[in-house]
Parts: sequence; structure tokens; C-alpha cells
Amino acid sequence: MAQVLEQAVKSGDLSRAGVPAAVAKIKKLTFDGLDEDYKYGNPAKRNPPRATAVLSVDPAGPVGLAILGEQTASEAATKYKIED
Repeated sequence: MAQVLEQAVKSGDLSRAGVPAAVAKIKKLTFDGLDEDYKYGNPAKRNPPRATAVLSVDPAGPVGLAILGEQTASEAATKYKIED
């Protein structure tokens, strides 16, 4: 969400319409190494990831989390298809 709000501020529009417009301008979201980058952009063309990292709390880590498993996906997630 921070990346979306930063784009809205950069565009000079934090209105109810400006925030979704900012989402469409973002090419990719980054997660500080906790997960792979996610290509965002226009909602009609999005293909969300089916896997994600599994994390645990790690107060000593740089962001307070540790990765337990990278690119973990459920069977249901891997079978999910986006309808056109």
C-alpha cells in the first residue's frame, strides 16, 4: 500500500479516484526481498501470483521477519485461472 500511496502523492492526487489511478501506473511492486516482485498495472491485465513466501517473526532481522519457505503455493492456488 505504501508504494501505491507514494505513486498517488507523486501524481498529486490522493482522492478516492486518484488512488486507483495510481495503482494502474505502478509497473511492479517490490517487497524488500521477502517475496518476488509483482507486476501490477492495469487491473484488466493483471495476473496475480499463485505463490508467496511463508514468513515468521524475527525481531533480529532487518524487517522483523524471516522467510520459512519461498514461493509456496496451495494446490487450489496453482489451479486457479482468471476468467476473461
